[in-house]
Amino acid sequence: MPAEWEPHEATWLAWPHEKSDWPGKFAPIPWLYGEIVRHLARVERVRILVQDSDAEQAARRILKKCHASLDAVEFFHHPTNRSWTRDYCPLFVKNKTGEVAVTHWRFNGWAKYDNCRDDARTPAFVARKLKMPRFETGLVLEGGSDVWPGSYGETALQERWSGDRVRDEYEKALAAAFVAERKPVLGICRGLQLLNVAYGGTLYQDIATQRPDAISHREASLYDRHFHEVEFVPGSRLATLHAGVERAKVNSVHHQAIKDLAPGFVVEARSVPDGLIEAVRRPGDLFVAAVQWHPEFHRPDQGTLDDGAMLKDFLDAARAAMTR
Repeated sequence: MPAEWEPHEATWLAWPHEKSDWPGKFAPIPWLYGEIVRHLARVERVRILVQDSDAEQAARRILKKCHASLDAVEFFHHPTNRSWTRDYCPLFVKNKTGEVAVTHWRFNGWAKYDNCRDDARTPAFVARKLKMPRFETGLVLEGGSDVWPGSYGETALQERWSGDRVRDEYEKALAAAFVAERKPVLGICRGLQLLNVAYGGTLYQDIATQRPDAISHREASLYDRHFHEVEFVPGSRLATLHAGVERAKVNSVHHQAIKDLAPGFVVEARSVPDGLIEAVRRPGDLFVAAVQWHPEFHRPDQGTLDDGAMLKDFLDAARAAMTR
């Protein structure tokens, strides 16, 4: 994916119209956009989303008065809720042969605005207008803060393990939305724990406290260079993807872990020798799976697991979801 400062064909803007985004200060905003377009149009094309033909004519009048080069401006009639195209417009990606495609990320109005549906439809509109392939993405639930114990009916054993309730609720809703639309979901570290809780499972709030017999699963001084082995469950999808490999070395940067597995999920890997759950999957024709380790930290020179097969499996599921 090209960086935004690299040479590109055009800049996309949405002409401002939502006055509540600039309370009491909206009057000069269209003129400011006019100045932005004037400068951009000197060196590249500018593609502007407008609500309708009346909005286009109003924008043209301002651009003419700003002395913007209209020869470099294209208008596209597509209703939007707001003007923040950097957040909801598609990303343009290209492969090694130079073919360009549109990525369709799921925009939710920053979990703040309910009226974001027009914005969310923008990538599909752009792909149709430019006649480009469109890739809809799967969901990756990343690592990070602890899961709020209240999510699984407990209170925090210590204040520092209270987690992030707001993020939990947001990510559970996001996962449910992707599953409802039959799009793949992959959990990483905290993501594994969150998926387990979202579907009715529970967690050890702190491995060292609640499972003193377990090996160390987090060493702050080592961070992603702290390792242990995992053992794949025979017959599982993960075992199939790593055919011939019974055990593998993975990084370990977590202090919480699955206690009670969520109903409907199966275990795909456990840590050695303490048997803590390290990978899970929800069986069926929809990709919902998670691992406790961080694939993005693995490097060949460390002798760690090559997660390429699992990541390809996830991307293949994302591609398949486009055809449904």
